[in-house]
Amino acid sequence: MSKKADALFSVSGKVVAITGAAGVIYGTIAKGLAAHGAKVALLDLLGDKAEEIAHEVRKGVMRSHRGGVKVAMGTDAGTPFNRHGANAQEIIHLVEAGFSPMEAIVAATRTGSECLGLEKQIGTLEPGKLADLIVVEGDPLKEVNVLGDKANILLVLKGGMVEVNRGV
Repeated sequence: MSKKADALFSVSGKVVAITGAAGVIYGTIAKGLAAHGAKVALLDLLGDKAEEIAHEVRKGVMRSHRGGVKVAMGTDAGTPFNRHGANAQEIIHLVEAGFSPMEAIVAATRTGSECLGLEKQIGTLEPGKLADLIVVEGDPLKEVNVLGDKANILLVLKGGMVEVNRGV
């Protein structure tokens, strides 16, 4: 976002949803193409472009965040090589941009619910609210990458019901 857009968002109190995939999509596409036998020159070009875009996106996200813009986690899930169920990668992208792990988790939960206008129903663990919950192996506040590896997800509660239980 531009500095002018940052100023408008921070004054208005509105929430902007950001997806890290904007900065890494070329890298993701490059990996997907490599798995299907694409030529090396194309992969090098996409990889270089991915790093250039990722750097600019990270700078812009942090400028917005430091400037008071409420940032919610977005997703490009469902686009090529960007599967549904892998959206914890977006939390990791926010940390790579400079958010603390807790700030990134809040962007994915509380601020995400505010972005949708559903903060009274979801987004935080409070009596009377709907909540899904995961239990992970490790401490995501110390090592956020544990969220991105499905093997670390030990328990999933969805709507109060056990959806996944890996021995908890």
